[in-house]
Amino acid sequence: MSLPITAHHYRKDIDGLRAIAVLLVVIFHAFPKSMPGGFIGVDIFFVISGYLISTIILTNLGLGNFSFRRFYIRRIKRILPALLTVLSTCLIFGWFALLSDEYQSLGKHTVAGALFISNIVLWSESGYFDTLAELKPLLHLWSLGIEEQFYLFSPLILWLASKFKVNLPIAIIALALFSFALNLYELNADPVADFYSPLTRFWELLVGAMLAWYTLYNKGDFFKNKVLPRQCISIFGLLLIALGSKFIDKHSHFPGWWALLPVLGTACLIGASEKAWINRYLLSNRVMVWIGLISFPLYLWHWPILAFAKLIEAGEVRSHVRFWLMVLAIALSWLTYILVEKPIRFGGHSTKKVYALIAWLAFLGLLGTHIVMSKGYPYRAQLNHITVTEAVRDQLVGAEWKYKQNQNCLNQHPFLEAKEYGWWFCIQNKENPPSIIILGSSFANHLYPGFINNANFRQKSILSIGSCAVGLADDDPDTVGKHPCAYKRPSIERAFIYQLIAQHQSIQFVILSGFADQINPPYLEGVRNEVLALKAYPVQLIVFTPHIQPNFDPKQCYSTPFRKQVKDCSFSHEKLEELQRQFEPIKNVILSADPSALFFDPNAMYCNDTTCSYITNGLPLNRDQGHISEYGSIELQKYFTLWAAKNVPALLKAE
Repeated sequence: MSLPITAHHYRKDIDGLRAIAVLLVVIFHAFPKSMPGGFIGVDIFFVISGYLISTIILTNLGLGNFSFRRFYIRRIKRILPALLTVLSTCLIFGWFALLSDEYQSLGKHTVAGALFISNIVLWSESGYFDTLAELKPLLHLWSLGIEEQFYLFSPLILWLASKFKVNLPIAIIALALFSFALNLYELNADPVADFYSPLTRFWELLVGAMLAWYTLYNKGDFFKNKVLPRQCISIFGLLLIALGSKFIDKHSHFPGWWALLPVLGTACLIGASEKAWINRYLLSNRVMVWIGLISFPLYLWHWPILAFAKLIEAGEVRSHVRFWLMVLAIALSWLTYILVEKPIRFGGHSTKKVYALIAWLAFLGLLGTHIVMSKGYPYRAQLNHITVTEAVRDQLVGAEWKYKQNQNCLNQHPFLEAKEYGWWFCIQNKENPPSIIILGSSFANHLYPGFINNANFRQKSILSIGSCAVGLADDDPDTVGKHPCAYKRPSIERAFIYQLIAQHQSIQFVILSGFADQINPPYLEGVRNEVLALKAYPVQLIVFTPHIQPNFDPKQCYSTPFRKQVKDCSFSHEKLEELQRQFEPIKNVILSADPSALFFDPNAMYCNDTTCSYITNGLPLNRDQGHISEYGSIELQKYFTLWAAKNVPALLKAE
């Protein structure tokens, strides 16, 4: 393949376009309300990367001097200096600032970042019980993973196309259309996969690749000397990006069709060339070019700084603090560019530098692996709460209070249907037919650890099935999102449960827990129908009424070396009384459908005669903003056992 032009040249306006991309992302992360669609900056980066990388490869192929070795050496010197600096800093800072479960997670994502598979790891982690995205310091490396995966395959594909005289534009267009079609399909089938999968994102980089081919074969200019079309397409491109940042938000079905706005907008601006007024006077402005030059380290620095701040504060960081944190990110980015990037990329001793970078990368990967295997070094972190004993501190630091059983029981599928549907199935003594079944959402499933640790129930076979809230309809908005109900309708789950109860006459008690937040006539009718369906079987219905939820991370109740202010984790009895009043309509509906239903209030464990608190014996009764912790689940059984002995003694009898 021969090209009618010489090697490509540096374009200031593309650095300016990088500046727009990184500013959109930074503003979105630091001040999301002011830039709801700022995350499209990542899509702008994808097109730019596809264009620049393909331009380099196609130019070298056309000149007959393409080398895989030289290509990857340039990528190593471009990517690794800033990346390794940020990863190393995160691990050092995390040593002092994070609790062991947080540091273990950081180690895992360090390994993912070192292997450039962050998007795959985040894809696998995504789920209802996943840590909040804003608390993952290396979350943003998902986009770098997709780019590096493109860099892995694109040189080989373009080289093979050149070698075997394949019609390159047709091949690029075909691959891009396949990737875009897969993006549209996965948007409905699996939105998480659509966001993180390289196959559903490669079309964005391939648009840049197609632009590179066309630019090279048209002597670097789409429009020749036609001024008006050039200006119009440049303005149109900037308008598309502006519309995307304004009208796309986190609730949009993204990427999908919406991604066309930033992708086509970026392609228009690149295609207009530096001769267009916007490109020449806005994008090539000295300030924009400077921001573009530090855009990569700025992208790497800004998110960990925000995430660490949220972890330390265990909550929302004030706006003026976020502003100064972004100033810090810009300063660190400039220093990284001047002191790390430029000397490594453009200085001498190229081969030695590459080997050193690879060794540094391998070291961080091994260190991250050791952090994961060592469970975040529990001996390292400290809690500075004066009421916490050494034993309690060990449990808190080691994250033992959270929910170990949640991960253990998910692998105990007693029925093939359970594995197929992906519900939360836990079972104790699964070799015996179940006698107690716990039904509802995750607010039912979190009761399971307490039951299996209760001496009265250790000989019983207890089955816990959780995913859909009690009474939830197939078309209820609560079924949308990462919740299992987003993929399997509640009616399917209930049909399976009713069949299960019919097949196992050993089931004597059904425990319901986990009700929807929105109480309206259609929902109440759904609860009534579910209770009526259960009443058709010879079972005793026991309802766990809603428990109080902190609506904040329980870690705010403790001080750490970087968090000196401790949240007041006590509350008044009035909150519990209000919760009972809110549940009253549901209780009446249940009793109208099954007058024999019994009700247990789990909130007794939060209160004594004078005060209520989310902390008991120094340990949190909740593991997150809403769910009961494993410690809380076990603690709750003290109260449930006393209640059961009085109200349903048959439940406690040995089998």
